[in-house]
Amino acid sequence: MRYPEKQTPLLFFLLGTLLTGPLYAMEVDYEKPRQFSSETLLGKATSGPNYTVNPTVQNDGRINHFVIDSPFGSTTASGNAHALERGREMEAIAQIRRIKKTDAFVEALGKAAVSPLNASEQIITQPVQTLKDLPGGVTQLFKNLFTSLSSMGKSKSKEENETLKELMGYQKAKRQLAAKLGVDPYSSNPLLQKELKSVTWATFAGGSAVDAALLIAPTGVAGLAVTAVQQTAGVTSLVRENSPTTLLTINTEKMQKMQIPKEDIEGFNFHPHCTPFHQTYLVDALLSLKESAGREHYIRLASSAHDETACRDYMEMAGSIQLYRSKIAPVLQFFPHTETVVFEDMNGQMVIPIYADYLLWTPETEEIIKSFPTRSEKRVVWIKGEYSDRVEAELKRRGISIVLAH
Repeated sequence: MRYPEKQTPLLFFLLGTLLTGPLYAMEVDYEKPRQFSSETLLGKATSGPNYTVNPTVQNDGRINHFVIDSPFGSTTASGNAHALERGREMEAIAQIRRIKKTDAFVEALGKAAVSPLNASEQIITQPVQTLKDLPGGVTQLFKNLFTSLSSMGKSKSKEENETLKELMGYQKAKRQLAAKLGVDPYSSNPLLQKELKSVTWATFAGGSAVDAALLIAPTGVAGLAVTAVQQTAGVTSLVRENSPTTLLTINTEKMQKMQIPKEDIEGFNFHPHCTPFHQTYLVDALLSLKESAGREHYIRLASSAHDETACRDYMEMAGSIQLYRSKIAPVLQFFPHTETVVFEDMNGQMVIPIYADYLLWTPETEEIIKSFPTRSEKRVVWIKGEYSDRVEAELKRRGISIVLAH
């Protein structure tokens, strides 16, 4: 049918309205970032004797961002679990401050000042800081330590072996102190690290008198001992009992069992943002997926993490995939992807795991969903966290199931 010529402008107008009006706008109408109440998210953990979480929490479409104030300074946290960790760390700092007022600490500090180790304090307590201004210094440091520890007592000079033993001894003392305080020895909180360093140095270089002070000092921390992930006791013990270089060796051996290529192992091991805890937990979780092919794709993706928050995300997702295997179905294979994790289970379902405090429908969320391979009609989003009604509606409209990881 041919429209009369005089109606053509009206037709173009109607078509233009359809393309630029409300129906088209719906396609680009995403949810805006929201703010939440910290009390709603954290409950009683919003404040403690030595910290207060800012009442307003900003969500970026997936992760909640917190500001924590304390008498010792302010810090930030990305994620609900991370905020709980930061609160626990502030209470640990308060305990350390009390310890530093005891006679036992003053005595140990005095001994440390005249110890032969005093001249080596900087390199022993802050090896990364000492070398960070050198080209490739940090990465080379850990590669050298890895090599040196494996051959300690063999071809190294007596002085080199003694330096390595001193470094290992200090690290062990720091890990033991952190375990007693209920905090992560590898925390990125500079306020905590400063306090851990000062007490550990007195313990290590000045003797063990501080241990007695720890038993006397009020704790006030145990009630906040909530971990970010439900890690096994074995992994927790592994991180507590072993040095970073020993963990590197253990993780390397596990990745070799998974047939991860050497270049991917090195890229993961010497990542600038992922801590030994992140790496050890992630590798242990992947190793448990015994029937899964393509685990190198996960390692490669985790190695691309641009900051600590991304490292924590990959750690949490590895744990949630472990849970998927036990609750839903074994993981058949991982697919190569540059932005998100995609795997297929033994039932032929394509799965994208997402870790979120509260997931909104944003351009970033839509891009993640577009990562599904098109060859399977059975698609599942396995989400650890909460999500908006809009997310549920958009996934349903696309024929994608959503399952909570718990």
